[in-house]
Amino acid sequence: MTSQPDRAFPGFGEKGGPGNAGRRILLVEDAPIVALDLAQLLDQEGFEVVGPALNLDEGMRLASVHGPGLDWAVLDFDLGGRNATPIADILSQWRIPIIWCSGFSENADPAFLRGAHLQKPIDHAQLVTLLRQGGRTGLD
Repeated sequence: MTSQPDRAFPGFGEKGGPGNAGRRILLVEDAPIVALDLAQLLDQEGFEVVGPALNLDEGMRLASVHGPGLDWAVLDFDLGGRNATPIADILSQWRIPIIWCSGFSENADPAFLRGAHLQKPIDHAQLVTLLRQGGRTGLD
């Protein structure tokens, strides 16, 4: 029996976009409505969502537990006043590509400079395109 990823929101199903089945994405976003919206989008596109984690501690726990089996991570940079770089540090040991989501146009933190960046509000099509490309944009 395989273990299922932790989910803060039930009801993610069997729908899917072409070629995305089985690809696991860690989602960390502290705004519950945004987290639910992104989780539903990713699920509808056929990705397997791990999370969403709504805070830094839960994100670190999910990254530690599921890290080796992840294909990508979508991380909000600011999690209730704490930045998500500790999650990126955990994921770096498995070279998991990260898509950072931020409401801020610039950020000098070196961890934020590794990976792709999306400005909030998130453009759904752009997020899905990045994930289908492997989450990499040449900035890693």
